[in-house]
Amino acid sequence: MNLLLKPLLIEFFNYSVSLIKKLTGQIFIFLLFMVKEYCYEIKK
Repeated sequence: MNLLLKPLLIEFFNYSVSLIKKLTGQIFIFLLFMVKEYCYEIKK
């Protein structure tokens, strides 16, 4: 039982980590874009 469960947990963990990395990457790019737009508005 335990031996069968362990690989599943590791797989799930890896999947979660990659998903979080993707999401944070997209949020970071979005934030950078917003900051750039904001600075552009101030300069005008």
